[in-house]
Amino acid sequence: MKISRRAFGSLIAASALVHARSAESAEAAQNQSNAEVEARIQWVFTKYGSRLNDEQRADIRRIITSGQPAIDAMRAYPLGNEVGPPVPFRVYTGKRRRPPAKLEAK
Repeated sequence: MKISRRAFGSLIAASALVHARSAESAEAAQNQSNAEVEARIQWVFTKYGSRLNDEQRADIRRIITSGQPAIDAMRAYPLGNEVGPPVPFRVYTGKRRRPPAKLEAK
């Protein structure tokens, strides 16, 4: 298979463009993720900051930061409104159902 220099050049340029755009979108997603992590951390510090020492603050930062990849993975999963739940929804009332009474034969 022969390919001309012009076709090869356009193929390389197109692949470089696709790679650059995917890198930009990955960087934008990472920036959004980091901003979300910082917002959560600031919310916790605003609400409970007066009661936290430095070690607890570091733990909160570590926990929130380590949980973000799982959130990103869930958001990346395509799921539309047309997809139903995997099991039927049943309301738990807290009452235990009794088995039906047995009829005695006479």
